[in-house]
Amino acid sequence: MKIYTGKNCEQRLLLKAVLLGTAALLLFGCAVAEHTPEESAEAPAVKTVAVTNLPSADPKTVVIPSNAFHKAFTQKDLNDWLSMSLYVMMAAEGSYVEEVSREDLMRNALNGMISSLDPFSEFFSPKDYDILNSGTKGSFGGIGVEVTAEPKGGVVIMAPIEGTPAFEAGLMPFDELLKIDGEDVSKSDLMGVTRLMRGDPGTTVTVTVMRAEGSGKQEKEFVMKREIIKVNSVPEARLLDKENGIAYVRLTAFDKNMAENLAKELEKLKAEGMRGLVIDLRNNGGGLLDAAWKASELFVPKGSLVVSMSGRCVPEQKFTSRKEPLYGKIPLVILVNKATASASEILCGALKHNNRAILIGSKTYGKGSVQNVANVGKDGYGMKLTIAYYYTPDGECIHKKGLVPDIEIKTGQEEELAMLRYRQKKHEARYKKISEGTAGQEEEEDLMQVPDAALKAAVTVLKCQLATKE
Repeated sequence: MKIYTGKNCEQRLLLKAVLLGTAALLLFGCAVAEHTPEESAEAPAVKTVAVTNLPSADPKTVVIPSNAFHKAFTQKDLNDWLSMSLYVMMAAEGSYVEEVSREDLMRNALNGMISSLDPFSEFFSPKDYDILNSGTKGSFGGIGVEVTAEPKGGVVIMAPIEGTPAFEAGLMPFDELLKIDGEDVSKSDLMGVTRLMRGDPGTTVTVTVMRAEGSGKQEKEFVMKREIIKVNSVPEARLLDKENGIAYVRLTAFDKNMAENLAKELEKLKAEGMRGLVIDLRNNGGGLLDAAWKASELFVPKGSLVVSMSGRCVPEQKFTSRKEPLYGKIPLVILVNKATASASEILCGALKHNNRAILIGSKTYGKGSVQNVANVGKDGYGMKLTIAYYYTPDGECIHKKGLVPDIEIKTGQEEELAMLRYRQKKHEARYKKISEGTAGQEEEEDLMQVPDAALKAAVTVLKCQLATKE
């Protein structure tokens, strides 16, 4: 079959070859150093690549063997693969039933190469890379949901962020995203979903989800107005049982201010007579490693291992507690569920394996991988690539496994809905008081009256521990 005809065929072939070769070099060039004859076989030279997105106190580095690419490909292998890739691109551009752009073909090829590795690795167009960076560089309009990619394809909601349009509309953890403004996203990736959900504050977006109800599933539609999203990482901190001094704090995200805010709330609770503590990490999709590290230091002994990470090209890095804990003796219980993920699991693992906390609830999500984000080439393209896994202090990798609680209590949908309604009511009451100028004077609803078997079990465990100490 003849794909191209005409006098410019050779020029077009040469241009395509140059473009494809350039794309391949750009892709691999960010991780591969130049091979030189002086490299030692016993101790191969390495290239140190700055990894600025690792959520730690200081930028970390990833050390990659400079001859890794050359070991993997001979010149013949490389030529064969480039020739086949070029042929496929030529066939698609020249003979596909509808016109397709060369740029789209190359971008989709690169995206397919990376996204096929796992749900968290992606290749970004300049527009999508800007969207990704906007999440850390400033405010944006959205509906306020934490989402995660499913291994089988598609995106699900991990949790609606309290006080946002998604929270007030009634979106729930593990709602499967089907459509956004009528566009099918059932097989979309994270960036595709993020792009559609974000927009100018005040604009309307319609989100269609599939929700598990009983033994079946039901499609539901929600219409919301986008807002500037602000996250309160410690929305609730109070004494549950004043007589026994049992306190409760709920964490919704591990942002850069979470550990500091948690410390402030614990100081207030200590002054009120706190003797035992329940930390609620249910529906907390995680965030920064640094926040989990600092939060752990409030509870575990100085020098204790909090978490470690390593990968095929990433030397092991250990994160240990750097100071004496302010609350190193207080009995702790952590509430978890299937939407407890990432940095939340790091805190759980650190406190559980240092014998500082009992976990109660259901098995956690199991997101324990580290992604590196880097720009690729000169035109604003980007790439997010999984480079390492997290390990709990006992050396266990929780990725795709999760943490099994010490006391397993599965929460039903009715309990989840009751907790959501309680928080919605609390949120509405708080803002009503603010508008009336009486903020801080509202009566606290008794959280123990909400049907929550895991919380009740946590209080019982702490009462027994406190009684034993006496």
